[in-house]
Amino acid sequence: MAKVWEPAFPQLGTYEDHSPATPPGGPFTPYNCWAFAAGESLKRWEPDPSNQYFWPAEAPREYTIPAFVAAYGTIGYERCSDGSLEVSYEKIVIYTTPDGVVRHAARQLSDGRWISKMGHAEDIIHGTPEALNNSPYGQAVLYMGRPRPRVWQPIHGWFGNFRFLLAS
Repeated sequence: MAKVWEPAFPQLGTYEDHSPATPPGGPFTPYNCWAFAAGESLKRWEPDPSNQYFWPAEAPREYTIPAFVAAYGTIGYERCSDGSLEVSYEKIVIYTTPDGVVRHAARQLSDGRWISKMGHAEDIIHGTPEALNNSPYGQAVLYMGRPRPRVWQPIHGWFGNFRFLLAS
């Protein structure tokens, strides 16, 4: 059965549900696409002028590319040329309408696919940023990246228990 939002995304094609939809009449998830792109799932990111939601203090509270570049810059993202997979970088993409209003953001997964929060609905995994190009979200216009965090993982072997720094 088609989701309510699917007709607005004719280029989407096949996608994978990543999380259950918000129950009808139930509580909305606390996060939105901008927070989800930043790796946040406990609060909403929004540059609303009334300061109702979280927004980094260093970024202007406006729906413009410079404001979003500043906001994501507070967590280490910098502009990059494209959304190609680079193993040592995690990337996001920002979507704007033709008049420059930021409407959506998505995050690249470590396998090269992309993940998005679809409004108040579910999170989905899609193949490319362009799969969401449409009138509600606009076009994928700006990519940003930051080094992937390194994690300590135990490695067991004949030499005993050691911890090595490995790229995740």
